[in-house]
Amino acid sequence: MRNSNLLMILAICVVQWKALLSQQTTTQEDLLFVEGGSFAMGNPDEHFSYEMQHPVHRVSLPDFYIERYEVTNQAYVQFLNALASALKVDSLDIVSSASRGIKQEEDIYIDVLRQADSALKSGIVLVQSDNRIRFELIAGKEDLPVTYTTWYGARAYCQWKYPTGSLPSEAQWEYAARGGKYWQDFNYKYAGSNTLDSVGWYWDNAQFKPHHIGAKLPNKLGLYDMSGNLWEWIEDHWHENYNNAPTDGSPWVEKEVKKDFNRVLRGGAWFYSPGAATLTNRWSDVPDARHAYKGFRCVCEAPQN
Repeated sequence: MRNSNLLMILAICVVQWKALLSQQTTTQEDLLFVEGGSFAMGNPDEHFSYEMQHPVHRVSLPDFYIERYEVTNQAYVQFLNALASALKVDSLDIVSSASRGIKQEEDIYIDVLRQADSALKSGIVLVQSDNRIRFELIAGKEDLPVTYTTWYGARAYCQWKYPTGSLPSEAQWEYAARGGKYWQDFNYKYAGSNTLDSVGWYWDNAQFKPHHIGAKLPNKLGLYDMSGNLWEWIEDHWHENYNNAPTDGSPWVEKEVKKDFNRVLRGGAWFYSPGAATLTNRWSDVPDARHAYKGFRCVCEAPQN
């Protein structure tokens, strides 16, 4: 009896220790604090190819937190399995015959594989049995950034992961990628360097595939893969330029638009040229688009005094 009580106490301690460790991981490793400040957002170069990055405008942001890395397959599988009972499998709205769409209500979140040996660049497999679904990781792809996520699936993950979680606003993303309050000290072309090979995966060095998180050098704040690897979903609706853009760092979201109105993407990707990975470059797509070169990271609010 005495031994069984001791084992029970040890088991409780282990559970509590794991819970504490999980909390520490969330605050110390996953999220980085970004001290707020003002910066000049946009590109001053006068060329027609930069018109979408005009005009340069001063933005003042409050403090916030941002994830150090792009969200991985391992992290996203936890989200999918936590919500599994509320998710549905769609065999029609898919990106490949090798995949299945996963949706909640009417929103597609992600395409996952039907079987692990597919050539599709995904790390998550759907397992169906007894009218139930669950999700498994493909060995070796745990720390690859999750791909084939829609804007809906990215945003839902951030809201599930953190009490004040969301996708970054376009201003938050650019400010953090530039190095936060250090942005003017370096004024790099890419996130952490003027040489893309040292900080990012792109067309010339990626071997036509995404790479494990954190394999290149971080920027001044300690953020990885802000230039290259995957395009990252942003909270904002797409606008052709910055005329009338918010100056407080908040997302530029239109209330009176169709649900499928384009959302912003930032950072470039393994499938793109160096120009796509510059700090001011912007792109967009419909929010239910799914590709092997799109991913995301989350932000959280910081307590304000």
